[in-house]
Amino acid sequence: MQMRAIKVALLDDEQAQVTPEKVYMGEHRAVRLEISLPARLQTGFDYYNLCFDVMGAGRPDVLSGLARMENGEIVCELPESLTRCSYFRAQVEGCCEENGLCTRLEKSVPFKIRFENSIVGACEAVTAQAPGTEPEDGQGPQGPQGPQGPAGPQGPQGLKGERGDKGDKGDKGEKGEKGEKGDPGAGGGPPAPAYGGRFSTTNWAVPNAQEYNTMPLSGQRPANGVGYGTDSIIIQQPGVYQINYTATVRTAGIASLTVWIYLYVNGQAVPDFSRRQTAREAVYDHIAMSALLSLAQGDELTLVFRTLNSAQLPSNQYAIANNQVDLTVLQVG
Repeated sequence: MQMRAIKVALLDDEQAQVTPEKVYMGEHRAVRLEISLPARLQTGFDYYNLCFDVMGAGRPDVLSGLARMENGEIVCELPESLTRCSYFRAQVEGCCEENGLCTRLEKSVPFKIRFENSIVGACEAVTAQAPGTEPEDGQGPQGPQGPQGPAGPQGPQGLKGERGDKGDKGDKGEKGEKGEKGDPGAGGGPPAPAYGGRFSTTNWAVPNAQEYNTMPLSGQRPANGVGYGTDSIIIQQPGVYQINYTATVRTAGIASLTVWIYLYVNGQAVPDFSRRQTAREAVYDHIAMSALLSLAQGDELTLVFRTLNSAQLPSNQYAIANNQVDLTVLQVG
């Protein structure tokens, strides 16, 4: 006997067409599903699952051995467990598998099959015969339906369940090993400017007229970035410095005398950094000089005194006034 077909067309626009829309309950030996797939489910899968939800019970029936592929369609004879209800919903799943695990799952649009009530109860089967024929001798009517056969083999593995709730926070782990030392940080701001000064506190008589004599500078000003030598200032922080010196001079035993004061760096006079003055007896004359110099680390600064026209006079007759000689440095760049 040819079985009735419920044709289900799963369309590419995610719609499903079911023809006919309903059948009768109890047609489990007379009806089957013929499902045509949409383009996205036709190729690229290892196997298909046909899942059922009977009357919203939320449990798919197992149809081991009943569903198969014929001419590109999924065909399934409906068992009694599906035709004895008023309706069921179904859906096709395309599956890819690797090493026994599902690696890809695509679902079709779900569709619904309805069943109308029919007269059920005790029945007797009657053998259909052609008109004018008689049953063979000794052949009785068809017997009742036999008992239900044993359950079929276990179906394929179900879908992966939903992710569980987040667990409690674990215990604090052990302290990790000390990390590597990081790269050096960016440098700080520029260093504080250097400064310092030397001065004299006593009268000083010129020991040798007409010669160059280093001026005594026994006093020391507060300093930063510079050091002090014998009557000198030693640069420790290179840069551009403003140099200032002052002196007050007078003569003794002569009416007037030309004197010079030079700035020396490392034993050499700095060009254009000297001052000439005519000193007078018993009169204090002031000498001052200021300029900018670029100095290196280790440069040593001194003041040098010289007289010009007193060769005929005895030495120790010319003096610098008390507490009036001062040499200062201030870094400006």
